[in-house]
Amino acid sequence: MFKLSGWTRFARSASAFIALVIVAASVMFTKVLWQTMRPDRPALEITGTWWTPQPLKFGVRSISGRVLNNSQQLYSDVRIEFELFDSRGIRLGTHVVTVHDLHADEAREFDTWALAQRPTRYRIRSVRGV
Repeated sequence: MFKLSGWTRFARSASAFIALVIVAASVMFTKVLWQTMRPDRPALEITGTWWTPQPLKFGVRSISGRVLNNSQQLYSDVRIEFELFDSRGIRLGTHVVTVHDLHADEAREFDTWALAQRPTRYRIRSVRGV
């Protein structure tokens, strides 16, 4: 029976250890690379907005929408700020909607109520949570 010397056993165990370290490092590198290349969703996301189906009294409209909390934390206040424009593209001002107590992985609808400036276009300026 062939018996391995101490040096040979050490060399084989060291090479197995090095191979294990290389595999572990490559798995960790792949995971980090995947996380950096994958487009992460923002913590707060507007998943849709729309005008009221029918103008309210005197042609006044409102904007409705849905905000989604993609994080694992509770937001006591989520502020959604809209920029409002007329038909010529002139900025009429801003309007802020606040959604209270948005829990983790929860979606909630919001509404601006009546917009007295009678905008014809809008743009979401910011979404912030506290």
